[in-house]
Amino acid sequence: MSLKIRNSDLENYKGKAKMQKLKPLLEYQAADLILRRMNKDLAKNPDIAKLEKVKVEFADAKKAVSEAEDAAGKSISILEASKKDLEATVKLIEKLTASLAGVKEEDEEKRKEIVKELTAARETLNALDKKVSNTHGQSKRVIQKYKEANELGKKLRDLFTKTKDSIEDFNKKQEPIVASQKTKVATLKKAVDASLLDKYAKLATDGKLPVLVEGKTADNGKSFSCGGCGFAISHKYRALLLESGVSECDTCHRMLYKN
Repeated sequence: MSLKIRNSDLENYKGKAKMQKLKPLLEYQAADLILRRMNKDLAKNPDIAKLEKVKVEFADAKKAVSEAEDAAGKSISILEASKKDLEATVKLIEKLTASLAGVKEEDEEKRKEIVKELTAARETLNALDKKVSNTHGQSKRVIQKYKEANELGKKLRDLFTKTKDSIEDFNKKQEPIVASQKTKVATLKKAVDASLLDKYAKLATDGKLPVLVEGKTADNGKSFSCGGCGFAISHKYRALLLESGVSECDTCHRMLYKN
């Protein structure tokens, strides 16, 4: 009695071999997807967005404080200059008043000249008074803005520290869990065929996760669709899936397996 290996048996062995080759990839993918979800959950921590918002608001408050300080400096310079001008104008008025008192009654031209200068000096004095008054008003508003921005900055600094601590505490609690999953992924990765791992990495980079999916059929294998994108696969890839249990999607290029 001679033993012959039939073609159907040979193809079946090939199919089983390919499925056996995919098993480590399926286990690796399951662990990798869990790790990716963990990292995504860490990145989606609402406190992170809150921290970024606080950073922007703090920068605005800091800018407002700086602008208020600059404005206060300008107000001080204006007031100091105005003070000197006021003192000089008052001295001029006193001098002109004294000169006017010493003018003889018959010297009408001299009197008119001094009165004209005195009138101009008093107008300058009034303008300086108004300028000082306006500057004082602006200074009060600047000081108020400075106080408000400074107080807001302190509150935001406290909020920043509190939020940052919250993020660090959350990450610290998650670190052992994530580290354990990373170790599991690294261990499973070693058992995956290099060519399959390379294809997995490329598809994962393109956002085709999960990469390895089941070929779906609702008519006992007459047709199959991709378990990832949902599109039907061609007759060529259907035949390959039926023959070896492993194939590919024409549309998204995910790896398909027949359960």
